[in-house]
Amino acid sequence: MERASIVIVNWNAGAVLHDCLAAVFASDCVGRDQVIVVDNASTDGSQCQLTATYPTLEVIQNSRNVGFAPAVNQGLRAARGEFAVLLNPDVVLEPYALFRLIEFMTEHPEAGVAGPRLLDRDGAIQGSARRDPSVWTALFGRSAPLTRLFPNNRVSQREIPALSVEDGGPIQVDWVSGACLVARRTAWEGVGLLDERFFLFWEDADWCRRFRQAGWRVYYVPSASGTHLVGVSRARRRLGSIRDFHVSAYRYYRKHQARHALHPLSILVGTGLIASLAVRSILILWSPRPPRQDGSSPAPRGTRRSNSR
Repeated sequence: MERASIVIVNWNAGAVLHDCLAAVFASDCVGRDQVIVVDNASTDGSQCQLTATYPTLEVIQNSRNVGFAPAVNQGLRAARGEFAVLLNPDVVLEPYALFRLIEFMTEHPEAGVAGPRLLDRDGAIQGSARRDPSVWTALFGRSAPLTRLFPNNRVSQREIPALSVEDGGPIQVDWVSGACLVARRTAWEGVGLLDERFFLFWEDADWCRRFRQAGWRVYYVPSASGTHLVGVSRARRRLGSIRDFHVSAYRYYRKHQARHALHPLSILVGTGLIASLAVRSILILWSPRPPRQDGSSPAPRGTRRSNSR
């Protein structure tokens, strides 16, 4: 059995996919790992000639975009490793990141999931380790307005533990970003695969919550790190991604908080999410399209769905 199976879901990630793979295969420990790319019908050519460059790479080619969670599950079903590493194609890991994550999981048998420190291109720490979503998330979450205006406020620091941990050791958290996380096979076989009702976004929060409900612990390991370019694929369909975010947020709330759609809190949360969706959509329509972080020009708006968070 391989030590780890690295599952990368690609949808039109461009050159950054090759940067991601180059970093993975440059790792000192990758000789014992299985690397799988699940391609969701990319049209940019990023999925072409991968095995010519990396002969041991396994590619699962989908004829249509099935979504992020279903594609990850395809990779997990093909995984042979003791651990599974979910890795976005827009994440470039540091040379020893995989080793440190797997070493941590090996030394902590109570850990079902662990995630590394993720950084922006300029080295700023991303909020990749968080508390369970709550009413405070709307105001003090990773992309919430008050966090953007006052990033060092105490509530945001509490809601996003990654922002308050400098160079300390691993800490236990509620959930870590699916842009890069390691899951233990014996844990996910008991908990189950990702919930495929989440096409994109919040499936990682849901998975980590299910691990914790089953008695496993989730950890943030800042000694392992990587650069996350955040949503390279999403740049192709900003409106669609915003819609997916809010739809998945509502599904997460209904699944874990209020089961009935007519519950007063469900109505309140749904109304708030619709208002947020409307505001963010208007801002996107009125704002100029930013350059893609992979260096290429923005593509015209379309109807295809992306799979990178």
